[in-house]
Amino acid sequence: MGSSMDLVSNQRGKRNTIICLISSLLLFFSTSVTALPQMYPDYQFKFKEAFASTVLGTTPSEQANLPKTIPISTHSISLYEDRDIPSGFYIEDEMKFNVVALPYKAPLVFVIAGTGAGYNASKNKILQKSLYQAGISSIAISSPTKPDFMMNASEFSLPGYQYQDAKDIYKVMQATYEEVKEDLDVSWFGVTGYSLGGMNSAFVSLLDEQEKVFNFKKVMMINPPVNLYQSMKNIDKLAAVDLKDVGIVSATDFFEKVFASLGQHYKEIGEIELTPTLLEDIYEQEEKHDLESIAGLIAIVFRFSSVDIVYTANTRYQLGMIDEKYNDPGTGTSTTEFFKYTYTRWPFGRYVDEILTAKLPETLGNKTGEQLIQESTLIHIQDYLKSSSKIEVITNRNDPIYSPGDIKFFAETFDQRATILPYGGHCGNMNHAFNVKKFQEFFLSGNQAN
Repeated sequence: MGSSMDLVSNQRGKRNTIICLISSLLLFFSTSVTALPQMYPDYQFKFKEAFASTVLGTTPSEQANLPKTIPISTHSISLYEDRDIPSGFYIEDEMKFNVVALPYKAPLVFVIAGTGAGYNASKNKILQKSLYQAGISSIAISSPTKPDFMMNASEFSLPGYQYQDAKDIYKVMQATYEEVKEDLDVSWFGVTGYSLGGMNSAFVSLLDEQEKVFNFKKVMMINPPVNLYQSMKNIDKLAAVDLKDVGIVSATDFFEKVFASLGQHYKEIGEIELTPTLLEDIYEQEEKHDLESIAGLIAIVFRFSSVDIVYTANTRYQLGMIDEKYNDPGTGTSTTEFFKYTYTRWPFGRYVDEILTAKLPETLGNKTGEQLIQESTLIHIQDYLKSSSKIEVITNRNDPIYSPGDIKFFAETFDQRATILPYGGHCGNMNHAFNVKKFQEFFLSGNQAN
């Protein structure tokens, strides 16, 4: 009897620890934004809590009336044709991209996917549909953190350092445009992206100020991190509990089902994308619809993005960072086992500390790891962001990737060029009627800009 009571007490203690962790994180996020007034009192969003906003997204009644289908075509490029894709690797030897070309002269906006997402990610499609509806052509590309980009379009295949990522993305933009320019009649160029793609957009815009290939007229950042390294650490905190020590979602219950579902999803389409559809499908399988479960889902999907990065870098450079028996998640005996193995070992912070900051300085001269991290922040280019009237940001006060001071940074840096909504989590309101209208109006204003 005493042993059983001890076990129950121990499990309750673990549950309380997890609840305290998540509660602290929620307080952590909310205290960073409460000083700002609500600027959009008519904005309505059903899910007020940060994690639920992120996972469950915008309800149908709140969504914009976007076209069901658009004239989209898929093309491919390879910037490093002499680079060998290792045998058994699960990606193709070309990088694909989507194009929506209007049959008349129109602006062309490049769309950059978020962390770990591909060119055809659902959020990219939301943005392309929004642009098409507004009479704007678009080219959608994968995130530089996506394995097909890393292997086929990245010089070093080590994403995370924003200046180098911008160079890679800029080359991709030129190559994709060159591939399809005969189908386009372009009046001017713009760029947008969500999550990490939003941050990428700012650094690409800065590079374009120097290179002047596109002379971007409009740049829209959607839910960008201020400090990529810190934002990923914030999310990693949600996944910091050892699976065997989770009292409310045991390693043989909730996470087992999640790993199995994600493993099957990964095997079918070769990526794991943070979408309401995927996460809600898993979420609805569970009996407990609680805060811990939702936070766990977000942490898992972001963690798998870092796993993808590690796996790809490890494969290209033969780093020996992953046990050989788990070296092929696409065709191995168990994708579930692969995810369980790598999930517990490779948070994004470890990738930055042990691979990015160790390997990349070899190619960039004498930069230290700390320099790479600090230069990969919006704070590092704040003067440019303050002075560039063509750049705007849309984000949410309750986005769980933010740290204290991040929302204040947006308000002070962009002033009236910042749209900071009270709810929506991390990219959970991209297809909200308010967001879509704001997004379309911003780019349409480029037709009147000097």
